[in-house]
Amino acid sequence: MKKLINSEENEVLRSGRHRRSSWFSKLNVRILLPFVLMTVFVVILLTVLVSRIYTKTILDQEDEKNSAAFQYIASNITSSITESRNAILSIIADNTVASYLRQDYRTTKGRMLSRIACVNYLRGEINNQRDIYGLLFLREDGSMFGVLPYRNVFFDCPTQDIFSEEQVNQIQHLDRGKTVWLGPLSGSDIYFGINDPKYPQTVMVSAWKMVNVSYGNSSAIMLVDDSIFKGYLNTLEDGVSTLHLITEDDAEFIQCGEKGTLTKEQLLKVPEGGTILKNAKSESVYVYSSRLPELNWNLIREMPMEMYERNLRQMRLTVWLVAALVFLIALFIYLLWLKRFMRNFDALKTGIIQLGEGHLETQIDQPLNVEEFENIRQEFNQMNLSLNRHINQIRKMEHDQLELEMRNLQTVLSPHMVFNSISAIRWMASIMDAEPVSDALGELAKMLRPMFREWKIKWTIREELDHLQHYTKLLDLRYGNNFKLECDVPEELNDSLLPRFTLQPLVENACEHGGNPEEALVVTVRVWEENGWIHMTVKNNGQSISQEEITAIREMLQSGKHGHSIGLYNVYTRIKMCMGEDSKFDISCPPEGGTVVSIQWKKQP
Repeated sequence: MKKLINSEENEVLRSGRHRRSSWFSKLNVRILLPFVLMTVFVVILLTVLVSRIYTKTILDQEDEKNSAAFQYIASNITSSITESRNAILSIIADNTVASYLRQDYRTTKGRMLSRIACVNYLRGEINNQRDIYGLLFLREDGSMFGVLPYRNVFFDCPTQDIFSEEQVNQIQHLDRGKTVWLGPLSGSDIYFGINDPKYPQTVMVSAWKMVNVSYGNSSAIMLVDDSIFKGYLNTLEDGVSTLHLITEDDAEFIQCGEKGTLTKEQLLKVPEGGTILKNAKSESVYVYSSRLPELNWNLIREMPMEMYERNLRQMRLTVWLVAALVFLIALFIYLLWLKRFMRNFDALKTGIIQLGEGHLETQIDQPLNVEEFENIRQEFNQMNLSLNRHINQIRKMEHDQLELEMRNLQTVLSPHMVFNSISAIRWMASIMDAEPVSDALGELAKMLRPMFREWKIKWTIREELDHLQHYTKLLDLRYGNNFKLECDVPEELNDSLLPRFTLQPLVENACEHGGNPEEALVVTVRVWEENGWIHMTVKNNGQSISQEEITAIREMLQSGKHGHSIGLYNVYTRIKMCMGEDSKFDISCPPEGGTVVSIQWKKQP
């Protein structure tokens, strides 16, 4: 028994003053309870309000900052695209380009001269344009010409050298004056798979149908290096956020800054403005999205909330610390006034805590000076006595039942195996000297010794294999050179636990029912681990068991009546009892012949 209140209080509790003390205690309990509840409520309310106000303020500031920055970036990108298009319109109006576009030549020489003049003119003009990477023209018949850095493009026959058939059709079916953005294209697409640092990683493509009717249904194709856009986006980098530029057809053109944690599908669903999302790790991420005018592209910033959440946790902690300090001061004053009352409370509290920790023998022996607490003490003591008594009884009953069942199962462990072994020894004694008989009896003794020594339910796979080796030597006596046992067990699984005498009944069953007189009988034991499960198989190379017999054995195991398959039923029952109901036991016939018994259980420490 544990004494939780000093016996020195006996005189005080028996004095007349304990009535006044009890009266003061009850009165102040009614005062303390609203005070505690109000303090907790105020602290929680302040914490929630501070968190929301701080988060809203921070996000509003981020929204304002991003709105101004995104407007500036959008203006620059739009201006760059507009200036580039105006420059190309000026280039298209030149007679040199228009002449080659209309194919105003009659001879091969005229075509070559027109092409040279067109290349020289286009290169000179494009070199003067900072934002234009290249310029191509697509005629109505599918032929294409133009210039790119390090490459001239002149296909006077229909071709899909750079663009796919789907992209070519998309350009050719544009309405006059309409624009479509394709890509981004990688440098390897444009330069035939050549991987060279001088070629761009990605190129954005803008195509539009020409307005001038004298050009027919031709289209102009402008290529823009992604470094131009990255230059604008780099001005928004802060070392923690990620910037995404996504085109109108949901293709991500540029990503700058740190590696993002949100998926593309999450980013595309973000409306304009700021919002908070959760990534795959359930971390808070602030996302701000803005649509670029005219282009209808999305500019998205993705920023982790870790820094702000850290500050928020510090503010919450400050609120809690201040509230706790105020509460402790008030509580200290109150405890000084009601010291005797708190001793009673502490006695019950200590007993309950010890009970929660599993000390079922806990008793509060000293009477308490508050009537309500005294009633609780008596009920507490009585409850502990009853609970401890019942738990001990249940534990003893469960242990006795388990041990009884295990002993009962082990007592019927393949008795015919013992008789077969003794018969083999007697046969040897009739034809050999006494020394082999002695050796055989020694192996039999080693095999039977674990059955009669100290009792334990499980042992390691290594011990199981050692026991099986003794039984194997007896089988060698019985079958001679017509028997072989093969074991494939990884070293790291030798210390895994399993019920004792699991393999011997399965090996014996494999020998009894799988023998093949035409060749040597081979029994293979294999153990491996997969996804936290231990797999064990016992296979023989003899005659396969029929499907009807397999069905009968499975029904027998499920019914709980072993019938004539005592060994299999014994192993099945002990596996279920010792390794858990989720363990598995099955018998099957592989295509190559023989019979396989499979066991699976979760790996245990």
